Amino acid sequence: MTTPSIDGSTQSPKNPIFKLGKISWSLILLFLLLSLGVYVVPMVKRLRSNYLGKASLERAKDFAAKKNWQMAGQEFRTALQLLPNDPEVLRELVKVLDKTQNHGPLMRNALLNLRELKSENESDAILLARILLKEGQIGAAREAYNALSDTQRETSLAEILQQNISVAEGNKASLEGLMHPEVKEAIALCRNPFSELQDKGTQALWELSKTSDQRSLQAINFLATSERLTKKQADLLLQRLEAHPQKSLPVLLGIYSGLMRNLPAERERTLKKLTSKHRNVPLNDLRIFLQWLSLEGESKLLRSMISEETLYGDPMVFTAYAQSFTQRGQWRELVNLFDKPEQTYPITPESMALFRAKALTHLEMDGQKAKEQFYSAIDSSLAAHNTDMLQLIAREAAELHFWDICELAYSKLAELQPTLALSALQKSLDAAMQQNDTSRILRIVTQLTKLQGSNSAYYTQLCYIRLLQGSEIETMTLPSTKQAEPNVIALLKALRAYRFLDLISSKQYLTEIFDLNSLSDGQKAVYAGLIRKAGSGQKADEIAKSIIPQLILPEEQVFLKPAF
Repeated sequence: MTTPSIDGSTQSPKNPIFKLGKISWSLILLFLLLSLGVYVVPMVKRLRSNYLGKASLERAKDFAAKKNWQMAGQEFRTALQLLPNDPEVLRELVKVLDKTQNHGPLMRNALLNLRELKSENESDAILLARILLKEGQIGAAREAYNALSDTQRETSLAEILQQNISVAEGNKASLEGLMHPEVKEAIALCRNPFSELQDKGTQALWELSKTSDQRSLQAINFLATSERLTKKQADLLLQRLEAHPQKSLPVLLGIYSGLMRNLPAERERTLKKLTSKHRNVPLNDLRIFLQWLSLEGESKLLRSMISEETLYGDPMVFTAYAQSFTQRGQWRELVNLFDKPEQTYPITPESMALFRAKALTHLEMDGQKAKEQFYSAIDSSLAAHNTDMLQLIAREAAELHFWDICELAYSKLAELQPTLALSALQKSLDAAMQQNDTSRILRIVTQLTKLQGSNSAYYTQLCYIRLLQGSEIETMTLPSTKQAEPNVIALLKALRAYRFLDLISSKQYLTEIFDLNSLSDGQKAVYAGLIRKAGSGQKADEIAKSIIPQLILPEEQVFLKPAF
C-alpha cells in the first residue's frame, strides 16, 4: 500500500515494525544464549567430570591389575572426587579394597553409598556387616545381619558372620564352634569332672597361648574366663595378648571384660589404666573403646573422655553414651539426657524415641508414655525408610511383651521393604498370635498367602480362621491332604459342614480325626465343641479340661462352652 506525499507523489511508508523486529530478535538471541549458558555450562561440566572420572577409573583398574596399589589408590581418589556417587566407581573401589583386605572406613563408606544408590549386591550386605563388626559396632553388625534375606543367610559367609557376631555378643557356643581343634580338645578336658584331666587341659591352653596364631587368641580368651585365674596369670595373659601379631582392639577389650569379671577387685585399676591409654588415640579406635565402656555401663568414665562438641557432634559416640545408661538401668538419667529442648542431638528422631521408650517402660506404671514413644519411633522410621530401626523396634517391643507394637513394626517393615516381607510378616504373625488377635491374624495370614500362594501352609491357616469367623465360606476351597495334615483337613471339613448346619456330615468328618496331637490347643477346643454337638459330651469335657481358655482365640473359646 502507498500513501500520497505533500508534493503529490507516492512513497512507501517507513516500517518501524521491521526495525523493532531486529532489536527484538537481538534481545531474544541474547536471552537464548544466556539461557543456553545456564543449562549448557553445567552440562559441559558434568560431561567433563564424567569423562575425566571414567578415565581415572580406567587407569585405576589398570594399576590394580598390575598390583600397583599406590597409583591405583591415587586414581581412585581422583575418580571419587569427580564422580562421588557413580556406582561403577564405587563397585571397582570395593573390589580393590576387598582384594587388598582393606576392610576399613573407606570400604564401609563405599558400601553405604552403594546401598543408598540401590546398587548393593548380596555380598556387599555381608561385607558391610563384617566391617561394622571389625570396627566394634556389634549392635550395628547384628542389625545389618538381621536385615539379610533368607537366601543371603544360607551362604557360608553369612553363617560365619553370624557366629562371629554371636562371639562378640558373648555367645560361648558360637565361639567354640569356630575354635581350632586343639583348643576345643583342651577346653573339653578343662570341663571334665576329674581334676587331673582339668589340669591337663589348662596346661595345654597355657602352652597354646604362647603361639602367634588364632590358637593363642582362642586359648587366651578361654583362660581369661577361668574362675581360678590369679592376678599374676592375668598379667601374663595380657602380656601375651599385647604382643600377639593378630590382636585387635575389640578382642583385647573383650578379654579385659572377662578379667574384670573374674577379678572384680582389679576393675577400678584396670579401667583407669585403659582410660588413660585411650585418651589420645585416633577417633576410630576411640569409638571402639567408648562402645566397650558403654557395654560395661561406665557412663561417667565415657563422658570424662569426650568433649561436649564430640558428644553432641558424633552419632556413634552419643549412641554409646546413651546405651551406657541402659546397661546399668539408669533410666532417669537416660530420660534427662534427652530432656534438653535447646540441644541439637546427633542421632535420628527414631533412635531418640526408642531410647525414651525403653527408659519410660521402667519409669511409668501403665506403659502408655512408653508406647507413645514406640509409635513415634515407628512413624519416624517409616518417614526415613529406616528398615533396620523398624526391626530393632519390633525386637525391643517383643522383649517387653508390647505385642501390638511388635506386630505393627513388622507389618510396616514388610510394606517398606518387600525383600523382607516374608520374614517380617512371619514375625508379625507370631506377635499377633501372642495377643490372640483374630482380626490381625487374618490380615497377616491373607498377606502371607498372597506371597506364598494357596499351596502354602498359610492357606490352611487362612481357611481355618475364616471358618472360625464364618466369613467367605461359601466360595472357599479347602486345601487337599497333600497340602496339610489329614487330621487338620478333617477338622476343617467338619467345621465347614457345621457352619452350613449340616450336622450329619460334620459328625462323619469328625470320625476321620485320629490324632489329637496334630491339632493345636485352639483346634482341640473346636473339636471338643463339635463332638459335644454330635453327642460325645463326656469326651468333650475331658478335652476341655486340658485347654487353658486364655491362651486360645476368642472364637475358639466359644466352642468350650456347653451351649455354644
